[in-house]
Amino acid sequence: MKSHYYCSQCLTKQVIRTCELATEKRELREEAVIECMKFLGSFNLKETPSYFGSQIQKIIREITGNSDPYRIYKERSTEFAEKMIEKLSIDSIEKALRAALTANSIDYGGDKIIEYKETFEEMMKAEIAVNESEKLFKEIEKAEKIVYFFDNAGEAVFDKKFIDFFEAEVIAVGKRSPMFNDITVSELKKMGFENVMDCGDNTGVLRIDKKLEKELKAADVIISKGQANFESLPELWNGVYYLFKVKCRPMSEYLSIPIGSDMVIKI
Repeated sequence: MKSHYYCSQCLTKQVIRTCELATEKRELREEAVIECMKFLGSFNLKETPSYFGSQIQKIIREITGNSDPYRIYKERSTEFAEKMIEKLSIDSIEKALRAALTANSIDYGGDKIIEYKETFEEMMKAEIAVNESEKLFKEIEKAEKIVYFFDNAGEAVFDKKFIDFFEAEVIAVGKRSPMFNDITVSELKKMGFENVMDCGDNTGVLRIDKKLEKELKAADVIISKGQANFESLPELWNGVYYLFKVKCRPMSEYLSIPIGSDMVIKI
């Protein structure tokens, strides 16, 4: 999915938000904002939103010296997820998928921080707007190898619970280095995943290198979490199940579905 003119507003908000998380020093915030806005002068509709977002993060990290501005937020969201999952009675793959999908709302991206009045449990009862989960369950049941693209920290706790119902070998794919509140390869390893690969270079942009390509070709099922992955991965690979919540106006218009809608779709 290419950028939308409305993405410029989201990107500007991300600059301010990340700078304030990255450092308390006003002079560094100002420098980072100025450099990011200079970069955004090259904004166009040919690149994906993820490309511009990842470049912004790179600029801010270099100027502030903070390699992981969202670290505290990631730790807090993981704590929330661990407490929440203890409260939920997840005794089936169907409930596990619904919880993992609901957990995609644990995010600090999009054109705003989505605020829900409902509790997590109530959100799990919402109807899935596009739902190909039954087909996904059948493929998971038959699969010997599954490649799973992770999205955010915190959310990953619910993904792991979903994966616990898989009998297949799982290749866990995360970011090579910190990018927003996305989970990294090293963090996936700490969660207990053994077969872990990265899905991008140090800019955070999705890419398919030869090692990952080999695993994707050998996989019986490919699952991708999060809207950002949906923005980029369909242009790189076919036959992927996408699990995400629609979080912004451009995606809403692209899919003709309201913001906040949940998706389980194979493309």
